[in-house]
Amino acid sequence: QHVGDVELLLALVLLGSSASAGETKRWEASFSPGYAFPIFLSGDYIKKSFSVNGAGAYQYDDLWAFGAELSMGTGHALGGKYTDTDFDVPKDGSNETIAFQSEAKLSWLGFNPFIRVGRWVEFEEASYRPYFILGAGLYQVWYKEGFTSLEGKTTRNISITNRKILQAGNSDTNFGINLGVGVDQRLHDNFSIGVDLRYHHVYGAIDQDLDGGDDDSLTLFAPSLKFTYHF
Repeated sequence: QHVGDVELLLALVLLGSSASAGETKRWEASFSPGYAFPIFLSGDYIKKSFSVNGAGAYQYDDLWAFGAELSMGTGHALGGKYTDTDFDVPKDGSNETIAFQSEAKLSWLGFNPFIRVGRWVEFEEASYRPYFILGAGLYQVWYKEGFTSLEGKTTRNISITNRKILQAGNSDTNFGINLGVGVDQRLHDNFSIGVDLRYHHVYGAIDQDLDGGDDDSLTLFAPSLKFTYHF
C-alpha cells in the first residue's frame, strides 16, 4: 500500500512539473504592419514606406525568448537631396547639396534571428509585457529602375536643373542588425496586441553618394502594431 502511495505521489509531482514547464515554454506567432522611416543620412535619400514583419518565437522561460523574423519595406520612393557628390564636369573636388526627385524605388527584405528579453507583469488588472529585442541577419535590397531629375547649381554656379541620371535596377544582399523595444498587452490566453519600435541598420546597402558602389548604409526607424498568437 505504501509503495502504491509513493508511486502515485511521484506521478503527481512529474505531472505538475510538466504542466509548469508547459506554462513557461510557449510558442508565439506575430504579425506587425507599420511604416519604415529613413533616418540620418538615409533620410536625405529615400522616403517612408509601408512595412510588415512576421515572426515566430519560443518563450524559453518567463524572461528570455528566441526566434526569427522576416521584415519587408514594400517600396521607398527615392527623393530628397544628394550631399556627398561632386556634380561638376570636370570635377572640382567640392561636393554640392543638390535636390532630386526620382521615378526609382528601393525595397528591402530582411531575415533576422533574434533574442527578446521581457516578462509579463500585472498592472491594474491587466497583463503587459515590456521587452527589448536584438536581431542580426541578412537583408536583400533592390531598386526598381527609374530616372532621377536633379535641381540646383554646382559650386561653379552651373545649373544642373532638369539633368537626368538613371538609377539602374539592381539587387544586393547585405548584413544588418535591428534593435527594438515594445510592449504587448494580453487580451486572451492565446492572443495579445502591442506596439513595436524597431531600428534597422543595413551595412553597404545603397549608393547614396553616386560613386558607383553600394557602400552606404541604409538606416530605418520602423514603428508598427503587433498582433500575436500564443500557443
